[in-house]
Amino acid sequence: VQGIPDRVGASPHGAINSEASSPAKYPDRDATGSEGGTPLLEICEGLIQCHGDDQEVCLSEDVDADLSPNQLKELFPEAQLQMATTCIKFLTRDEVLASDQDDFERDADEMRMLQVATPFKPYAKQYWTTHYLACNNPNLDGLLIDYFVKLYKHPARWLEVRKPFFRSEYLVEVIDDETPVIKAARLGLNRVLERLLSGEDYNVNAETWRRETAMSVAVGAGHTSTVQLLYRHGEIG
Repeated sequence: VQGIPDRVGASPHGAINSEASSPAKYPDRDATGSEGGTPLLEICEGLIQCHGDDQEVCLSEDVDADLSPNQLKELFPEAQLQMATTCIKFLTRDEVLASDQDDFERDADEMRMLQVATPFKPYAKQYWTTHYLACNNPNLDGLLIDYFVKLYKHPARWLEVRKPFFRSEYLVEVIDDETPVIKAARLGLNRVLERLLSGEDYNVNAETWRRETAMSVAVGAGHTSTVQLLYRHGEIG
């Protein structure tokens, strides 16, 4: 795990010293992130919809009406798998990962324009876990591991405000240094976690700059079976 000075940098408010990155380039695609073939709006008709003038992708009103999992599965037998696959593949794209590193440098107007141009990104980030857990398909585990690994190699960045008592507030540039093991543990994804731990590519006791470990995030999220799995693999908390 890289040290805090290498991963987190602070400077006075409005004076972030970081090299400017060029805007991410997105390939042409429709509002649902489809890259050819049948559009997702057609595949998942009734499950998702485009909302508002900016055509933001969101869950449909039927889903928000508290339909049971069995009712959803009957209405949309392949929708969860299709959506989970598309969300993860979209987020794994190099240009999307690059935009995560650029987003914190953009002002509010630029971010709104980016969302209009690529409305599927915020949806994919917010709901990929919903679709993944709903379909619970082991065939997606390898795809998810690839995403976690690429996310660790090309981490997202964002700004956080610090408000100390005896000085003016300032911004801290934060870089996501969670290992794939920590991400899987946080979400309680035991199949994925088992595969990551068996590969021995990541230290099960690694800490983030926030001093979090796989065990601490699993405990905090209440994933009892994940805690037991980590304990069997030598996590000491």
